[in-house]
Amino acid sequence: MSPSQRTRCGWAGTDPLYVAYHDTEWGIPVHDDRHLFEMLTLEGAQAGLSWITILKKRENYRKAFDGFHPARIARYDAKKVRTLLANEGIVRNRLKIASTISNAAGVPRDPERVRQLRQIYLEFRRRETTTETTASRYGTSPHAQRYRMR
Repeated sequence: MSPSQRTRCGWAGTDPLYVAYHDTEWGIPVHDDRHLFEMLTLEGAQAGLSWITILKKRENYRKAFDGFHPARIARYDAKKVRTLLANEGIVRNRLKIASTISNAAGVPRDPERVRQLRQIYLEFRRRETTTETTASRYGTSPHAQRYRMR
């Protein structure tokens, strides 16, 4: 099936970033620790904004936050925070930046704790993907169906 023939949720629209996100990420379980931390950071940055705004800034976030390496981010100092606040490519909100640093410091280094964090995130995403509210608001997504079958 070609990308143009896929059934998509109405929210995906026609913006190539949104379409790519819908087709390759939305409703798909994440098991990579850095990607999980990236999504936690981006979803925090999205508060009060549209997701497309964050998707458009995603590459800037990857550069600004050292590829989402929690151990590096946890060591950010006041100088780095000032640099981030001056970076027009990301959401320059002091509290959102501080929460990313705080979250990075809280990322467990122990593999068992990482597994637990992953399970919490996946449970959150499962509930978000399969709620009746989401289904009634956006219709049925082939990704949501595939996710429930795994």
